Amino acid sequence: MNAFKRIEPILTAVLTACAVVLTFGYIRREYFSSTPSTAPEISEVREWKKFATGNMKFGDSTAPLHIVEFSDFECPACRKLHRTVRALRARDSAAVLVTYRNYPLEDLHPTARASALAAQCAADQDRFEPYHDYLFDHQSALGGMDWLAVAWTVGVRDTTRFRSCLSDERTAAKLSADSVAAKQLAIDGTPLVIINGLVLRGAPNASILDSLLQLRRGRSEGARPMVSP
Repeated sequence: MNAFKRIEPILTAVLTACAVVLTFGYIRREYFSSTPSTAPEISEVREWKKFATGNMKFGDSTAPLHIVEFSDFECPACRKLHRTVRALRARDSAAVLVTYRNYPLEDLHPTARASALAAQCAADQDRFEPYHDYLFDHQSALGGMDWLAVAWTVGVRDTTRFRSCLSDERTAAKLSADSVAAKQLAIDGTPLVIINGLVLRGAPNASILDSLLQLRRGRSEGARPMVSP
């Protein structure tokens, strides 16, 4: 028994490493095998929970999948990820918790920063999820969007506070904190997604999220996703 106790930490470390390697291989085979030349880098962040901060969250707090998403409201791939996650949650409401981090690519997307500020202000009144959904659902209209009107539409009732928040230095500071965190991960595009410590550069499709969900729940087999990639 004493001998086993001595080697137990070593066995645990080996099994953990094997699980990570198998997961990486599974992701590449299931998701990227058809286009290996475009497969994004997959890595691991051991202290990934330090990136899961802020009040821009939605989903089940006890969900097996925790996605930390560095995103841009004008990014087409980010909108695709939004639709994929929403479809997964429609099938399984307890599947995922999302922590959203703003990373507006201002050089490419002229309305990205204003959108991010507005979403942060909605989050400060506990209305981040509906505001987030509205922005992605109306991505093509962001350039002429009335942030205050959207706030009222999605249930932000203190519009005076919301208006002040848009120009508040503290709101800008929260965006800056997101950017500082992003730089630690060497982000050069959006979305960058951390799923329970696995880092994927790009938007994972429905198949990969479903596969990771099965792995997290300890299933070897299960239903294939019912939504298209």
